[in-house]
Amino acid sequence: MTLPRYCRALLLSCSAMLLTLPAQAEVTAGDLQIMGRALTFLDKPMSGEVTVGIVYSADNPQSAHDAQDLQRLLAGGLRVGNVLLKPLVVSLEHVAQANVGVLFLTAGLGEQAAAVEIASRTRHLPCITSDLSQVHSGRCAIGVSSEPTVEILVNRAAAQASGTTFSTLFRMMINEI
Repeated sequence: MTLPRYCRALLLSCSAMLLTLPAQAEVTAGDLQIMGRALTFLDKPMSGEVTVGIVYSADNPQSAHDAQDLQRLLAGGLRVGNVLLKPLVVSLEHVAQANVGVLFLTAGLGEQAAAVEIASRTRHLPCITSDLSQVHSGRCAIGVSSEPTVEILVNRAAAQASGTTFSTLFRMMINEI
């Protein structure tokens, strides 16, 4: 059975359109608000000025684009509750030495993000990302998404390895894997 010509054309044009979409959704101001709120629900809540290490790879266009967007969204600081988030763009090569309070992993890094996982574990820094595949793989402990609905995903093993623990109330609001 063959598809009618108009169905094949429609299927082909839809496929072409899907190929042009970004692999990951861009980080939004809503995502950043959720990330900031999550930091206030740590067993030892963050407060005051917190430097967010925006970890990216210059070799990855999606990651570099995300880093620029995040730096722009956080320019001048973003206040969420008692936390003032300040950006610091950090290359993957320098993540182990970055003077930050939390790591934000940009999207699309795949296995390159292993360096962030190691830094998070050894330095006991929370790792947050909008790339939920990194949370599923255990390279980052916390994943957030505000579109189309709010989702907070926590990888229990990655969180424990980095010393990232949450209040009981917060744990009732998240999805743990």
